[in-house]
Amino acid sequence: VLVGDHHQLPEITAGGVFAAAVSRRGDQAAQLTINRRQTAAWEQTALDHLRHGRALEGFTAYQDHGRVELSATTAESHTAAVEAWLAAHRDGDDAIILAATRTETRALNTLARRAVADELTGPVHRIAERDFQVGDRIVLLRNDGHQHDLDRDERCRVDNGMVATVAAIDPRHGSFDITLTNGRRVRLGHDYLTAGWVDHGYATTVHKAQGLTCDQMFLVGPDGLYREAVYVAMSRARHGAHVFATSRQVAELTERAHTAGIPLPSEHADELDHDLRHAVQTSRAKQLAHHHEPLLLPISRLAAAIPLDMLWARSIEIRGVVRQLQAGGHINAATVLTEAAQARTHRQLMHVGGRVHAADWDNIGTIAAIDDRYGSASVTFTSEAGTTATRVLPWHHLQPIDGPDPVELTATAAAFLDTLDTNAMAGAAHWNELLDGHGIGADEPHTIPAAIAMRRQQLGRRLAGDRPDWLTWWYGPRPTDPAGAQVWDDEISQLAAWRDARQLDPTTPGYGPRPTRVDHVARWEAHLDRSLTTRNWLHHHHPQLEPPAPATVDMVAVRARLDELDAILATAPPDQQRIITDLHDGQLTPGDVHQALVDAAATQGQRRQWILEHWPHVVEHAELTRVHLNHDPLAHWPHAIPDDTAALLDALADHSVDTPELAAISTSTGSSTTPNPNATSTSSGNGTAS
Repeated sequence: VLVGDHHQLPEITAGGVFAAAVSRRGDQAAQLTINRRQTAAWEQTALDHLRHGRALEGFTAYQDHGRVELSATTAESHTAAVEAWLAAHRDGDDAIILAATRTETRALNTLARRAVADELTGPVHRIAERDFQVGDRIVLLRNDGHQHDLDRDERCRVDNGMVATVAAIDPRHGSFDITLTNGRRVRLGHDYLTAGWVDHGYATTVHKAQGLTCDQMFLVGPDGLYREAVYVAMSRARHGAHVFATSRQVAELTERAHTAGIPLPSEHADELDHDLRHAVQTSRAKQLAHHHEPLLLPISRLAAAIPLDMLWARSIEIRGVVRQLQAGGHINAATVLTEAAQARTHRQLMHVGGRVHAADWDNIGTIAAIDDRYGSASVTFTSEAGTTATRVLPWHHLQPIDGPDPVELTATAAAFLDTLDTNAMAGAAHWNELLDGHGIGADEPHTIPAAIAMRRQQLGRRLAGDRPDWLTWWYGPRPTDPAGAQVWDDEISQLAAWRDARQLDPTTPGYGPRPTRVDHVARWEAHLDRSLTTRNWLHHHHPQLEPPAPATVDMVAVRARLDELDAILATAPPDQQRIITDLHDGQLTPGDVHQALVDAAATQGQRRQWILEHWPHVVEHAELTRVHLNHDPLAHWPHAIPDDTAALLDALADHSVDTPELAAISTSTGSSTTPNPNATSTSSGNGTAS
C-alpha cells in the first residue's frame, strides 16, 4: 500500500515512484478530499489552487485576506516576520518561521533568538557552534531510536524535523531534557547532541517542516521555492499562514511555471506572465498606499506619546479580539472593501470579446456576456486540446488584460456597483461595531502595531544619535562594516526599547537596576547576559575592510557603442523620436526612462512591439550617455605630484650614488644623461665608466 501526496515536495535524490504510480494507476487510488487542518474556507480553497499549480490564484487569496506583507529589502522582510512570529508566540500559539534555504533560516534563527532572549534562562551550553539555554526552541536533525522517553521511562525514537523546547540542561552528563510540540518529554543523550544533530528551531526549512502541523506559520522569502514547496509551507498552519517577502520575490512567485525564467520579448512577455506580475505588484502597491497614508498622522502621534509597554499590552489585547471575531464567522472589513474596489476597477475595463484572467481558473478566458444586474460575466475558456468551458464569475474575480481602454458604465452597472459599495461599507461598519463592543477603535488593528514599529525605530535612532558617555564606554563606537554595524544597531534597539518600557531616567545607565516585579527579573537578566556577550563580540571584532578598486571606463569603447546604439534607435517609429532626441541630449532621468516605457507599452501594434524589443537599448543608451557627459576628459592623465613629495624626491636624487650597472645601462642605450646630475664621469677608451 502506497500512501502520500504527490503534490508535496519531490524526492531530494532519485525517486518519483509514488508520482509515477499515481500517473499510471490513478484510477485505482483512493483520495482524501476533505481538508481537516485549515479552519477558514477561503484558505482551504487557496491551498487547493496552490496544490494544483494555480500559484497566482492561491497567492492572491492570501493577499486579499491580509496574509502577505511586502518589504523593500530582505532585511526588512526578516525583521517583520520575526516580529509577527514573536507576537504569535507570546500569545501562546505554536508558531514557526519557514524559509527556502538553511542560510536564510540561520539568519532568522539569530533574529528570533535575540527577540526571546528574556525567556532564556540558565548557563549557555555550546554545541556545534550553537549556543543553547533552557527555553530555547530547537529542531532535531536526525532520526534516532536510542533516546529516552521521560514520561514512560523507556527508550524511544526521535525523528528528523521534530520541533521541541529545551526544558532542562544537564552539564555533567551533557544531555538535554526537551518537550516536543505534542507534549512528550524526551531526554537527548550526549552522543546525539555532540554529533551536532540539533539546531535552533525558531525557523527551519520547508523540507524539515513537511509533516509538521502548527497554529501559525510565517513563510519568509518565497524566492527559491518551487510550486510544491510553497504548497507544503502554506499548508502547515491550522489558523493562519503568512508570507513575508520583497516585491521582487512576490512577482517571481506569481509566475505560472516554476521552471521558467524571465521571458524575452520574443517569448510573448506581453501575455500571461508579464501581465500577472505587473498586476500583482501594482495592485499591492496601491493597497498599501491606500491603507497606510491616511493613518500616518495618528500612528506618529501614538508612537510619540505612548510607551512601548502600554502599546505592547494593547496590541496583544486587539489580536485576541480579532481572532475571536474571525473564529465566530465575522468577515474583516478589509476583505469586503477590497472586493468592492476590485469589482469597480475590473468592470470599468470589461467589454464583450475582451480577454480576462480569472482568479480561480488556470488560463486566459474571453468574455462572452456581461450581466450588469448581478455583477458577473460569462467567460469562455479554451484548453490546449481545443475543448471549451464557460463559467459565470463575479467581477472582482476577473482581471482584464491586454490594457483595454476604459468603458462607459451602463446605468445598471453603476447601480450595482453603488449597491456593492453600500453593502461593503455596511459590512465594514458592522465589523467596526464589533470591535467597538470590545473597546477597540476601527483603526487600532493597524495603528497600534505600526506605532510599535515606529517608536522602536525612533528610540533606537535617538539613543544612537545622542549617545551618552556610558553607552560609548560600554559598546564602543558604531562599527563601519555591515556585520558589526548590524550587531551594534540591534543591541541599541533592544536597549532603547527596554529603557522606554521600564521608563528609565536618562541619567540611569544601561538596563537600569534590578526590577521590582518578579516577572521582569528574568528578562532583565537575559538582557544583561546578551549585552555582555555583544560587548565582548564588538570588542574583538576588527574586520579588515579593503577599499574598493576604482572602476576604469574605456571612453573609446563607450563612444563606439553609442554610435552602434544610435543606428539601432534610428529605426524608432515617428511618435517615439522625441524620447530618442532626449536621450541624445542627456535629458532623461531614470524616472523619466521608466515612465516612458510604461507609456510606450500601453500603446498598440508595431509601436508597442518596437519599444518592447529595443527597450534594453534605450536604457543602455541613457546610461552610456550619462557616463559620456559626466566623464572628465583629463581623467586618464596622472595626478600631479604634491609639492612636499616632489621636494623629498629631489633631495633623494641629490644624494644618490651611481653604480657600474646604471652607468653600463646609460652607455648601452646611448643616453646622454647621468642618473645623478651632480655626479662626474669620464669615458675611457674601452667604454667603461670611471
